[in-house]
Amino acid sequence: MKLEKMLFIGDGKQGEVKTAIGGNHYLVSLFSWLDGATTHHKVVSLEDMESWSFYDDDEQFQEKAQEYLTQLYSKDKQNNNTP
Repeated sequence: MKLEKMLFIGDGKQGEVKTAIGGNHYLVSLFSWLDGATTHHKVVSLEDMESWSFYDDDEQFQEKAQEYLTQLYSKDKQNNNTP
């Protein structure tokens, strides 16, 4: 699978894979959860990307990002209400 230009969500991160660097490393742009703007770039290994979900469709990416935030908020709310 070609990862360049793929959008991703996972491990509390969202962003876009920019380019391959060497055999098992990629430059990614990380996006803010608040407004979707690029916050910074990072080099990550393919191994670190194993739990990420990838999307080549912006609409599907936006839908999944909203679902991810809803689940995260729900878990946080449950944890804060537990004595």
